[in-house]
Amino acid sequence: MTTLDDLIVDLLWSLTDASPSAPDGSFVAVTSAGLDLPVEARLGADGRCLVTPPRGVTSTGFDPPLGRLLLNAERAWTP
Repeated sequence: MTTLDDLIVDLLWSLTDASPSAPDGSFVAVTSAGLDLPVEARLGADGRCLVTPPRGVTSTGFDPPLGRLLLNAERAWTP
């Protein structure tokens, strides 16, 4: 499990990579994204929120329900 803030930073960094340039000089870059991810969450001993993507194990009625991480990100425009 990782801390919630580390997961968010990793997700945002993964969106900042632009695709390699095509021979004509064009490229694709993410300017905004909306993410809706299921997560397993719990509180760590230090009180920080720990999260992980679902482990893919069949859940039972005794397992807590999955949480959801909703994240809307938009790249700041700089000239």
